[in-house]
Amino acid sequence: MTDPAHTRIFARALQLRDAGNIDAATKLLQELITASAIERYLRAHVQLQLGHLLGRLGQRTEAVASLRTATDCAPRMELASLELFRALDSAGERIDALCEAFRFLALRESLGYRELFEGETYRHTAGEEYELVEGARGMLDAHRDAQRRRARPMPSDTVRVHITASLRPRALARIRGLKGQTAYLLFSDGEQSETNLALIDHHDI
Repeated sequence: MTDPAHTRIFARALQLRDAGNIDAATKLLQELITASAIERYLRAHVQLQLGHLLGRLGQRTEAVASLRTATDCAPRMELASLELFRALDSAGERIDALCEAFRFLALRESLGYRELFEGETYRHTAGEEYELVEGARGMLDAHRDAQRRRARPMPSDTVRVHITASLRPRALARIRGLKGQTAYLLFSDGEQSETNLALIDHHDI
């Protein structure tokens, strides 16, 4: 069970981050991870935020180490995996970055990786990079095929949104939850919305 004191410290660190006080936020997060009783999933979130801030401070090696710890604590946390992927890729460690994508996609579907590998960035690769990219795409295809076999969408599915005034037409989103005929959606840029099930398609991905 998460210690309320740890939750409050984490919330304070995020407030400092949002206020632009990166050094103070980083210090508070570093102090928090030394707490011996910190709950595993909260530790993953702390390490994720710490890795992000260390990257902003130019401490790339420390950022990658923190993000690796986050993915170790929560192997299925998409945001931690994507952040580690970007940190490795920006450091010139593309093979390691692609290996992280491969690891994550072996566990679950990913809206972020789907958009990444369907774009132009990794369209032209060769050698080991090519094999890893194709392997990642193969796993994305397998996730898509499994999803398409279901008659109805379910939480964590990737869906395509039909044209509607409140949402972006033809955009991909993840279903965060379902209630009756309402789907709660999360887009890759963090935008959240809700819409009628009739306006999403979990086969057209």
